Amino acid sequence: MTKKTSIKFEIEHIDPLGQGVFKDEEDIYFISGTLPGEKGTASVDRFKKNIHFGHLESENELNDKSKKRVTPECPHFFSCNGCHFLHTGYEDELDFKEKSLERMLEQYNKNTKGGPTTEIHVHSSSKRLGYRNRVQLHYDLHTKYIGFIGHDKRKIIPVPECRILLPVLEEKLKEIYKNNSWINLIPKSAPKKGHVELIINSQGEVNLIFNGPYAHGGFTQVHRQMNTHLQKIVFEIFKYTEHQQVMDLFGGSGNLSKRLSPTPCVVIDNHQEGLLVEWDGHQRFVKSNLYSNNAPQFVKKHYKENTFVILDPPRSGLKNLKDFLPENSKDISGFVYVSCNPQTFFRDIKTIRNDYVLKEIHLLDLFPGTYHFEVLGVLKPTE
Repeated sequence: MTKKTSIKFEIEHIDPLGQGVFKDEEDIYFISGTLPGEKGTASVDRFKKNIHFGHLESENELNDKSKKRVTPECPHFFSCNGCHFLHTGYEDELDFKEKSLERMLEQYNKNTKGGPTTEIHVHSSSKRLGYRNRVQLHYDLHTKYIGFIGHDKRKIIPVPECRILLPVLEEKLKEIYKNNSWINLIPKSAPKKGHVELIINSQGEVNLIFNGPYAHGGFTQVHRQMNTHLQKIVFEIFKYTEHQQVMDLFGGSGNLSKRLSPTPCVVIDNHQEGLLVEWDGHQRFVKSNLYSNNAPQFVKKHYKENTFVILDPPRSGLKNLKDFLPENSKDISGFVYVSCNPQTFFRDIKTIRNDYVLKEIHLLDLFPGTYHFEVLGVLKPTE
């Protein structure tokens, strides 16, 4: 098959990754920066068999524009692959995200007795730009480029005017781009190609961490305002249950359970700092790798009658979720599953659908401008 460098398209719909979808006989194209009904020409970045990925390099490549199209506020939008919806209004972005979640919920409910009944509650952000409190950039000392990986997944795209960062982080970003000063900040022992994370510390200053694990020092949500809203939702669900304790799995620093005082809480995660077990008010922090083979039995030892469970795993989810829950589902007074990946969220709760019912689902826009969003599901034991 000959690789096409460009393609004339007519977008049919938007997929869950924010890409416009166009089919041409047996070939299918996913084109970023486009909207349903738009026609034009796009560059093709990569392909595999009959599946092609491309992007719009500018609005000038459009012959027919959608009425929902707006001029992106970020100058890097068409070259950068970090944001996906800045070419349309925020209400339309939320609508695309809600429809994406609706399709996944409908698929989940296909084999559920009574059909789909779960209402989606959408929680928008008051800020579409200027919200992110950390960012990871890739660098290459050979090319002297630092930025995000572009559409072709190979080149680094400089982003000195990135708009989604908090002001203090945005200023630091401009500073390291000026005269390529970032090059002098890289440790001499660092590899020629790598990454750097810019993160705001507890004093409000920006730290640069070279080639460390993502979310150095422990995971935190990137959108502080929406994180506070997420905490409030968990609290509202919690206060209407009878409980003796809280089990916070993949709980990190106890972000989602710290407001649930004075109920005793066990926070289990592999990224706890300090001692194996330590107390902080009503929270007891236990360090354990929840992806290890013995993790299910380890967790089960900590259950008590009427335990309120919070589960907030990484994007990969928890395939063996069923193994972590007590044999008697009545021991769980409440169950909240928080996820930044709705695909793994539905995959996981399918394994427990005979014992637990999805009563509520919330879409929280913790990542405005991108196709990502947070899902919170409320599960109850079956009657």
